[in-house]
Amino acid sequence: SERFIALQRSLECSSEKKETLVGTDEVVVAELRSGDYFGETALVFNIDRTCSVRTGDKSVFLSVHKTDFVNFLKICPIEESLKEVIKARMVAKLFTLGIPFLGGIPGGMMSALTKSLVIEEIPKDATVFKQGDSGDKFYIVVHGGVKVETVKKGSTEHGGSDQSCLEIGTLGPGQYFGEMALVSGHGLRSATVSSTEKSILLSIENESFKQIIGSNNEIAAEFELRVMKDSAKLEHVLAHSQGISSFREFLEKEHAGENLDFFVAVKNFCVDADGAIGTRLSKEKSKYIFITFCA
Repeated sequence: SERFIALQRSLECSSEKKETLVGTDEVVVAELRSGDYFGETALVFNIDRTCSVRTGDKSVFLSVHKTDFVNFLKICPIEESLKEVIKARMVAKLFTLGIPFLGGIPGGMMSALTKSLVIEEIPKDATVFKQGDSGDKFYIVVHGGVKVETVKKGSTEHGGSDQSCLEIGTLGPGQYFGEMALVSGHGLRSATVSSTEKSILLSIENESFKQIIGSNNEIAAEFELRVMKDSAKLEHVLAHSQGISSFREFLEKEHAGENLDFFVAVKNFCVDADGAIGTRLSKEKSKYIFITFCA
């Protein structure tokens, strides 16, 4: 219920990690020094503490009670700028926790990514999105939790239709959902996601993410492989330079290396055609592909 400011000595902030992410129970996410502050997230969003804080040495603090802090925000318009700071801290914490989504983003793009992320406060038992909705956002759970459900269609003994709701699982802090919205564009949601308690989510829209990544296909491929993991398809592997190299080695062992050469040639031709490189050069490339691989 209070916000603290350290006047001297050091502090260590640690957060619990999910067993699905790592094997240890806690990880250090920040070390605070004289003049740093902490505890603002719980007060701004009226939630439980998101980290444990321990002193590294004997320390002295200035503390602000929750009531005084809330009253201060009413008369001093700093809440939005404070939320930007909180958002940056959330991203830094998630990066420390090894979230695959952030692991595929180069450091130079992290600032732009943080600005594009939106903090969403979700009340308990609220629907984030429904199965069949258009997918245009990706979400990371910062606080609280959500459950993932899917509707299973069946038939009754009288020949009618029947629907049952099947819970796939639950997600907590550090876990994410809706990643297909970034990988495959505006596809339809394959499940319904709703909050099991008051939750804080970070979200980013598909278009904003594309603007950050830009035309860097290598980074996009790296991100897709990190996020999709075992569900990644061959097209995602071949979009990555190392994936092409590894797949070529495999095909050469199977005496089928020309298949990949054909794929790469056609892919490059399509990219050049989209970029309108010129009719003559396009014809030359298409002729090369036909003579080399089809004649």
